[in-house]
Amino acid sequence: MNAASEQTDWGFLLKWVGITTMTMIAGIALAFTSMWSVGEALGMDGGATFPAVVAGALFGGLVGLGLGGGQAIALGGRWVSLTRWVLLSVIGGAVVTALTFGIVFTIMDPDTMPEFLPPLIIGTALGLGIGGGQWLVLRGKVPNAAAWIAISIVSLIAGAWIALSMDGEGREFLTFGLMALIAASITGLGAAYLFKGSQPSVSAPITLLIAAGVFLTVLVACGSTTGGTAEASVRFAEPRDGSSVEAPVRVVMTAENFTVEPAGDGMVHGGSGHLHIMVDTPCIAAGQTIPKDETHLHFGDGSTETELALSPGTHTLCLQAADGAHTALPGDGMTHEITVTVP
Repeated sequence: MNAASEQTDWGFLLKWVGITTMTMIAGIALAFTSMWSVGEALGMDGGATFPAVVAGALFGGLVGLGLGGGQAIALGGRWVSLTRWVLLSVIGGAVVTALTFGIVFTIMDPDTMPEFLPPLIIGTALGLGIGGGQWLVLRGKVPNAAAWIAISIVSLIAGAWIALSMDGEGREFLTFGLMALIAASITGLGAAYLFKGSQPSVSAPITLLIAAGVFLTVLVACGSTTGGTAEASVRFAEPRDGSSVEAPVRVVMTAENFTVEPAGDGMVHGGSGHLHIMVDTPCIAAGQTIPKDETHLHFGDGSTETELALSPGTHTLCLQAADGAHTALPGDGMTHEITVTVP
């Protein structure tokens, strides 16, 4: 294999990964924003099939546009119609993800899913839909074209799993970038094999990228299983910050690396406690006892859901964790403040 051919293979792979990563970041950012906006507007929740289908169609279609658009640019018209490639990426992603979201939101509560399920569901739906649509373009033109569906599924499951494992407040673009980079890299390796053939000139970078991917996967897996050293946090799952909501406002609270338990007889247990919501009033300083009145709501029974009868207007809500003696706990993650508007 001569140097010119080796440069061509490296160039193809780097072009694919670079362009696809950038376009997919944009697609994922639009997809998440649109999904939550539509979901909130239509009241997406466990059992709400229609809003979930609409939100799923938007999410899958926009991810398909980001991923398929970048891949089409990298392909540059070789072997395939770029218009069909992008169009079927969008349609496939939208249809399969819409069906998947509709089924999942009907039979399961997303807030109580095991941690491994969301990335598995999201990655499989996106990979099957987008990869299946692209397979319709590839079949008959590329040997073993059906393998492209499996490559797409694996790439998007891996991207979703690693990205969601590192998800957190203020880290949205990091997770978008990770998911895009991983999906672009794995599909780029698949494209190098299927479209250009398994050539010696790409075997070395493929080996290095696979090794790096395995290392990153193990690293994240180890980090996700060491919950004792991870920072405890509480947050509002519903409503989302800045959203417009109808009264009574349904509120769902979640906790990570922190056990929510009833206050009981006031006993204090490390890493445990119960939740409070401050309505239109600041959170309490750590170490202070949280009062109990109409603006300082206690959930000493250990509950994590409630409804608030908020008047029309803009309101601030502060979620705060406290121990069994109602003493506000220290730590940046022990409070979460949002603003909502009631029309």
